Amino acid sequence: MQKEYWFVIISGILSGGVVFGGLMLANLGLSSYEITVLPSFFTIIFLLPLVIQKRDYRLTKNKFRVLILYGIIQ
Repeated sequence: MQKEYWFVIISGILSGGVVFGGLMLANLGLSSYEITVLPSFFTIIFLLPLVIQKRDYRLTKNKFRVLILYGIIQ
């Protein structure tokens, strides 16, 4: 399997671990916002080396415009 697939698989596992551990995080005093942001934060941190390393995954002006438009629609 390609290296990128392993990054996505491991990010999914980390994300699922945080989601299922939400009750434990809530008991530690974290807010609902922090519990929902943590999976995205861990995924970004984990995939950042891949994005920096591969030129195809870098953010260009065209990709940035599409992401901004998508964010506005959401």
